[in-house]
Amino acid sequence: AAGLLLALSTAAATDAAEAPTPAAQTIPSAAKTLKLDLGEGISLELMEIPAGEHGMLNRKFTFKHPFYLGKYEVTQEQYQVLMKANPSAAKNLKGPVENLTWKDALEFCGRLKEKCGKPVRLPLEVEWEYACAARSKTTYYNGNNVEDLKKIAWCASHPPADLHPQAVGGLEANP
Repeated sequence: AAGLLLALSTAAATDAAEAPTPAAQTIPSAAKTLKLDLGEGISLELMEIPAGEHGMLNRKFTFKHPFYLGKYEVTQEQYQVLMKANPSAAKNLKGPVENLTWKDALEFCGRLKEKCGKPVRLPLEVEWEYACAARSKTTYYNGNNVEDLKKIAWCASHPPADLHPQAVGGLEANP
């Protein structure tokens, strides 16, 4: 089950062959992280992803402005604070929220935008791919072999002890 990941951006990625997307609200690029207060002592941390270029599907995309992406998937606890509900099948407040509909995810973004006054939305696939690659030239952002992958991801050769969703932040994050 996939979790919910959020983006906060100054502008969307633009395909090098297309006209640039108009810039949205400007976010200071000096910050490397941004914490959004959800209330009840719970926050959501986003990481700045620098401007740059990324190749995907035989196309080149240009990010003219940095954007922020959730450091981790949204936890059940974070979701529950804003939405007053937890749709997850495997209950674990520190685990990723799951079993969401597209409408649920959009409603969460809308409530977070109202709460924080920031332009929160779901990330584009190319933004997610660009952030995951972390400007690396290797198979995985941290190296080329499965041992490198095991440090950053649960995978077939590195399953968690139990098959329920794990607490977010349990493995190394992208730089």
